[in-house]
This record gives sequence, C-alpha cells and structure tokens, in this order.
Amino acid sequence: MKILGIDPGGTLGFCLVDKQGKSVEQKAVGEVRAADTEKFHQWLDLWATIDGLRIVVCEDFIARPEYTDGRWTKLDTAKQVGSIERTARNLGCIFVEIQPAMKPDGYRAAKLKYIKGKKGTHKEDATAHAYYVAKLGYLPSWRKF
Repeated sequence: MKILGIDPGGTLGFCLVDKQGKSVEQKAVGEVRAADTEKFHQWLDLWATIDGLRIVVCEDFIARPEYTDGRWTKLDTAKQVGSIERTARNLGCIFVEIQPAMKPDGYRAAKLKYIKGKKGTHKEDATAHAYYVAKLGYLPSWRKF
C-alpha cells in the first residue's frame, strides 16, 4: 500500500512510501516549486500513474494570526491543500490532514533528526508525515488500514 506524504507551501515537499506489513520502503522524495501553479497541477496529474496509492497525508494549513500579520493574503497554501484533497478523493484515496505538531513523532518514525523551527525542510517534513501514518497508523478513527 502506497502512502504519499505532503508538506504544502511555495516549495512543496513530497515523499512516497510503500508499506507492506510492518516494512516501510521509501520510493520517492522530492520538491515541487508549487508557487508555479502549472507545475503544481502537472504534479497532481502524475498521481494517477502511482499504482497502489491508497493514502494521501498532507500537513494541515491554518492561517494563524501570526501568519498573516493582519495583512490581506491569497492563502495559496490553503488552495493547494484543497486541490490536494480533491485529487486524492477523485482517485479514491483516503485523505488525511496531519497537524504540524505531529512532526517530531514523524521524524522519529522516519529515523530523521528533527530541529524545531529549521527552515527549508520540505522533503523531510513530507517524509515525516508519510512515516507517521505508515508506522504509527494515524488515521481518522472511522478509517482503518
């Protein structure tokens, strides 16, 4: 069963893992310059070619007051999360939003070193999200795999 972990944003990180029993194998990891909406949508279209993709886990995005600093913003990351969820559901995948606070546990599950507040860790954050679900089994209580 394949699980796709995603860290949305201007530079989007992704990690695809394959879970077979208790074994988890990393299949692909990378970044997409998601601020380029054409590249972002091309990347979404590629999902249809992933055989066995069952779960898409994406870091949740909430526009906290400190994020917008009282300014007007288009909230491009929120739009991305909506497009990601829609694509996952159209492909029949389980869609899971994971909170940023779960990253430390995901990093441990992936055997990566977590440094709070470190910038530019998009691939690593996506890897942490994928491994969190693959190893720790976080899903909404009504869905089990």
